[in-house]
Amino acid sequence: MLNIIREGGWPMYVVLLFGAASLGAAVRYSREGKKDLLGVVIALGMATLLAGVFGTAAGLMKSLELIGEVPSGQKWIVLVGLRESLNNLALALVFAFADCLLVTRGLFRRAQPA
Repeated sequence: MLNIIREGGWPMYVVLLFGAASLGAAVRYSREGKKDLLGVVIALGMATLLAGVFGTAAGLMKSLELIGEVPSGQKWIVLVGLRESLNNLALALVFAFADCLLVTRGLFRRAQPA
């Protein structure tokens, strides 16, 4: 896990921050089923996904910026940078998946008769 964070760079901390917040809100919604928490979960989940997309884009831009310094026979190295940058998006998707499962549980519990 630490290797994934190192490869993803500093945007991974933003993804972790928003992801942990969204996961906490989703757990709370799953337990309590309060309707007003649903919007918070959705907003934090979207922020997590957008942070993942931003981290991927920023990492790819940095890789492309430095490609001019690489010998012409090794231009494929930009693909390594892309793979490392995609860790941001992958982590955001893991958080979003977990949020969706928890929200589904909360919605199911809300639909049950008291």
